[in-house]
Amino acid sequence: MKPRFLITGSSGGGKSTLIARPAQRGARVVREPGLRVSQGEGPKPWEDRAEFVLAQDR
Repeated sequence: MKPRFLITGSSGGGKSTLIARPAQRGARVVREPGLRVSQGEGPKPWEDRAEFVLAQDR
């Protein structure tokens, strides 16, 4: 099994910047759900909570 890493931190702490380089090199990166929602991607939790939860794993 490949190692997995969880990056946490406050808003504006540089999490997206930190994961940008591995993503550019082909690593699979799952963007933070709040960021995905704020940028208009995928289902919204206030519209369909179940679909929103399922979409986080895709």
